Amino acid sequence: MKKLTIAIMMLLGSFSMASAELGVSIGVSGNLGLYEAAGSETDGTEVNTAKNEEMAGAMGSVFLEINPSFGMLNRLSLGVDYVPHKIQTGTQTTMRSDHSLAAGGTPASVLKNTVQVDIKDITTVYANINLTDWLYVTGGLMTMDVITNETLATGSAYADTSLDGYTMGVGAHIQNDSGFFSRLSVNYMEMDGVQLSSTTNTDNKVDLKSLEGTSAKFSVGKTF
Repeated sequence: MKKLTIAIMMLLGSFSMASAELGVSIGVSGNLGLYEAAGSETDGTEVNTAKNEEMAGAMGSVFLEINPSFGMLNRLSLGVDYVPHKIQTGTQTTMRSDHSLAAGGTPASVLKNTVQVDIKDITTVYANINLTDWLYVTGGLMTMDVITNETLATGSAYADTSLDGYTMGVGAHIQNDSGFFSRLSVNYMEMDGVQLSSTTNTDNKVDLKSLEGTSAKFSVGKTF
C-alpha cells in the first residue's frame, strides 16, 4: 500500500504542475485472464500445500488518465484504473482425518474445512509509454483487498488482508479525430505473498506464496 500511495502522490503532483498543458482521458475496460495461486496452511506441526493452476477470471474497470503534451512527455500517459465490483473465488472444501482418539479408543470424525475468498477494491496506478503512433508499453503498481470467508473445523479464523504487486504489458491504441479510442493489450501481473496467523490459535497459519497471471484487456474511451 505504501508504494501505491507514493505513486498516487506523484501522479497528482504531475497534474498540478502542468494542468494547463494536459489532456484527460476516461474510459472503461474489460479484462479476461488466467491466474495461478500457490500457498500452504500450517496446523500446528502439519503443513498442507495447495496450488491452483489456470483459474479463469473476468472483471470490468474504469480508468482516468492525464496526457502531457509538452516536450519529451508527449508520449507518456499516467493513469488510475479501478475495479468497482468484487470478485468471488470458488469455494474449496477439504476433508481431513483427526488422528486423535475419541472416548473408547476409536478414531475421531473427519474434519471438514471450507474456504472462499472475495477480492475487492482492485486499484492500479500505471504509466503508458507510446513507442509508435499505435504501439505502447505499460507498467504499474497494484493493490487489492482480500476478504476471507472460511468455516474451519479446526476452529481457526483469519483476518482480512491486502496485497500489493505490479503489472506490465504491451498494447495497441487506435484513436480517431474526435478523441474516441480503443485499446487491446496483453498484461502480466504478480502480487506479493502474505502470511496470516489465526486469530484464535497463533500456531495455525496460512501462507500465500504467490498470485500471478496473464490477461487480455480491451478498453474504450475518449480523450478531451
